Amino acid sequence: MQNEIKDKTLLQLKEVYLFKQMDHRFRCTVTITKVVLDQGWYYPACKSYKTRVRFDGLTYKCPSYGCLTSEDRYKIPLMENDDTYELEFILFGETAQQLIGRPVTRLQALYDKHDIPTEISSLVGQKYTFIVKISSRKSAQNEDPSFEVLKIICQMGKQICMPTFRKKQLATSSELSVLSSKSPTSSTSKNLAPLIPIKSKQGFKEEKEITEIELMDIDQTQLDIDNKLSLGKRPHQSTTHMETILHQSDNDDTKTREHMRNTNKRTRQ
Repeated sequence: MQNEIKDKTLLQLKEVYLFKQMDHRFRCTVTITKVVLDQGWYYPACKSYKTRVRFDGLTYKCPSYGCLTSEDRYKIPLMENDDTYELEFILFGETAQQLIGRPVTRLQALYDKHDIPTEISSLVGQKYTFIVKISSRKSAQNEDPSFEVLKIICQMGKQICMPTFRKKQLATSSELSVLSSKSPTSSTSKNLAPLIPIKSKQGFKEEKEITEIELMDIDQTQLDIDNKLSLGKRPHQSTTHMETILHQSDNDDTKTREHMRNTNKRTRQ
């Protein structure tokens, strides 16, 4: 049913569809974390329709209905947090006055429009249960929706510990599903070629230098082995050759002595 009030967290309110749920009402329990008064804390409003009036050079006039009577009215934007998300809530007129406890004219006598009255800044840390609806005009201009507070259900007092949620911490279910859909399945990953690490130019340079050094070491080692083998072989060859020469020389001497003995024998005869 359209008039049914639904309990929502701020994270759930963030997903409210602007144009389909403009008339829906939601109940939420939140803590005020910040006062956002970039445009002051009141505005000139049409007495009959509560819309902002414009100054036409002579008087304030309602641009929608042409009303000429106006009054200053509360408009207090507050950041609210419930540990699931953080959204902007706006309080107008009598609802804001109920929260502050003083009429707008009383605060106007004490503070400038762009000052933050103590009665408003002291709301930070207070916890409330609100009935809210989506603020269509404000929501259409921002990434996150804004909500107008229609009714204050319960005040729970000043909180010792403030909610710790920050928007950067959030990964919504839709974002997670997108990431999940983009990641390869186990069956797909089996068919993929193995990943090859990409090395920087510096890495290639260092690897090349290491390879060249290793090759130089291998060549030097091989050269040392060859030299040792060569040095070990040459003495052996040289010794064998000398023994052969000496042996031949001994044979020649023996033959020479034998020839001389035979010659002497023939001479004696």
